[in-house]
Amino acid sequence: MGTAMVARDAQGGEEMSLESDVIAKITPTLEDRKRIDSIAAELKGRVQKYMDEHGIDAELMFVGSYSKDTYLASPDLDLFMMFPVGTPRRELVDIGLEVGEKVLHGTRMYAEHPYTSAVFEGVDVDLVPNIHIKDTEHMETAVDRTPFHTKYLNSRMKPEDHGQIRLLKKFMKGIGTYGAEPRFRGFSGYLCEILVLKYGSFRRVLEAAANEWKVGMRIWIEEEGPEMHAPLVFYDPVDRKRNVASAVHEDTLSRFIVAAKDYLAHPSEVFFFPPRNCYLSDAQIEATAHSGMFRLISVVFDKPDTAEDNMYAQLWKTRYALQDQLQRHDFVVLHAAHGYDGKTMTVIFMLTCDRLPKSMKRIGPDVDAATADGFLTKWGESAIVKPYIEDGKWCAVIPRTYISAKEMLRDTISQAGIGKNIDPSKVKILDHDRTVAEGDRTVLSELLDPTPIWRR
Repeated sequence: MGTAMVARDAQGGEEMSLESDVIAKITPTLEDRKRIDSIAAELKGRVQKYMDEHGIDAELMFVGSYSKDTYLASPDLDLFMMFPVGTPRRELVDIGLEVGEKVLHGTRMYAEHPYTSAVFEGVDVDLVPNIHIKDTEHMETAVDRTPFHTKYLNSRMKPEDHGQIRLLKKFMKGIGTYGAEPRFRGFSGYLCEILVLKYGSFRRVLEAAANEWKVGMRIWIEEEGPEMHAPLVFYDPVDRKRNVASAVHEDTLSRFIVAAKDYLAHPSEVFFFPPRNCYLSDAQIEATAHSGMFRLISVVFDKPDTAEDNMYAQLWKTRYALQDQLQRHDFVVLHAAHGYDGKTMTVIFMLTCDRLPKSMKRIGPDVDAATADGFLTKWGESAIVKPYIEDGKWCAVIPRTYISAKEMLRDTISQAGIGKNIDPSKVKILDHDRTVAEGDRTVLSELLDPTPIWRR
């Protein structure tokens, strides 16, 4: 018993040492802090000067990870222009965009209302107008609650929490579950922060995920909010009507739970610092693809003229729509993957087969159903095998509309429900051989070897 306890203590010491080493590597250095503090002060000063010169009544406040000292390397700067309650929405937007254009020369971005995104002295910056409300019961815009997040965390975090939050964020990034944007469908920075606040440390978050979490889990710090249904629900401590984890997809949640279990069983820096470019070689892709066990088909289309977040949302929508279209026409989808290379977006499907027999069995209505006559009229002449009775239903053997997956997608893609900004006339469809020869290597690697990086 004593020996076992010593062994456990030694293992725990090794784990704590590993985590301490990671914290030391990911915590900004004094030089890093001075640089970002200087840039933040310059940014705020320039915006404040413009506001003073033009009589703009608004208060400036940094929000996000920089304001809470939970950032990793090269943080973004989120600067809020908080206008007085009662400021008309149109005025708020117009002034906010004016300042963004004149001071930052930035790009207009769109969320609930427009804001400015720019690069300022090498740092990505968002300048966001909002209303300076007194409590979250009287929000006028969706971003009005964000300053309350900063105040809440800063009033409750202990000194050691900053390192634990950084550790969780780095872990999330390493396993591919970080980011609430449509591209990632994962855990936001704020969600990571309040998870550490809830459970007390990085390790306790993982222990909770590994031992307690399941799809539909509901979590809160202050009080439980109204009933919500999502893969993960975490009631916002500053607004219990909001689910902070609303962006977390069931697959992302499941991936985090698996990674938490694996890390607790075998801690390793690979969870935090995964190797880059672990793609299959051309020879590996060809060997796997030519195994005769499946067939591939790729759909490639130009990036639509829309914001990046919307682009990824449309990419997911297109992937699901095309998968449904394939399966409606009896092409069984075994697996799918997608990606964006900066110019084009690609979805690759793994099918049991990409060509079907020319005929199929159509099962119709019960023989005594009101629709039976319609079935008999439709297939009485054109069926390969005219209607017959089987298990109390009318059946027929009929010719297929499509025997080729490529031809089916080519002819029906415009009606498939793909992303609204995607031009179906410019879509390229690659059959199995062209997919192997020309297909996106990153997407092919993900499709053919989806094993989590930490398990390889």
